[in-house]
Amino acid sequence: MKVSEMLKVVKDKADKTRCRPLNVFVSSTFVDLKPERLAVREAILRCGCLPRLAEEADMQPRKTVLQQIPYWFRDIHVLVLLVATRYGELAPSEVSWTEQEVRRAAKIRGVFILPYFLSPNLPAGIEFNKNRQNRLKKFKEYLMNLPSCGPALAQPPQYPNSTVDLQLRVARDVGACQSDLRIMEVLKEMLAVWKTELESEEKRGREAHDGSFVA
Repeated sequence: MKVSEMLKVVKDKADKTRCRPLNVFVSSTFVDLKPERLAVREAILRCGCLPRLAEEADMQPRKTVLQQIPYWFRDIHVLVLLVATRYGELAPSEVSWTEQEVRRAAKIRGVFILPYFLSPNLPAGIEFNKNRQNRLKKFKEYLMNLPSCGPALAQPPQYPNSTVDLQLRVARDVGACQSDLRIMEVLKEMLAVWKTELESEEKRGREAHDGSFVA
């Protein structure tokens, strides 16, 4: 089935079931990981979600790439991160675009971050620049510690041994995120009902107390 056909199936299923598919952003360096990005795109579609890739995203007029990131992330649920042996192009802040995307996602409450450490085919994946090598090392250390940090929900990095293995892991993990988010929605509704009940009970208690005080 072609990607365009899979995308139509996902959207049709969402319309019929009234269940909104998850928006999954794919973050990585670009030149060295083109095949892997396309493979992940297919895996996301096959588990009933909508992939978001920067090269396919709508661009706001008169905005820099850095300014586009909040726009791209306005409604994402999951960020799939592919990290190989290149740090990537540096933004004006001397931080790569990929790291900028991850750090942005890490500030969004409830977003799942799924990192995968890859060993791509050489020579495209070689990082010769010493400064970027050091930054890549620190970026990986940041990702290793990310699960214990704030409001986003991050899993520890995984190490796929092939493109097929990567696809299967992504499909499994994104599928699990769907279940977790639906559970979270149910819990949110239950807590809202409980909050209403507690507030009503508290109000009745105050009224009863005020009435007995007047009497």
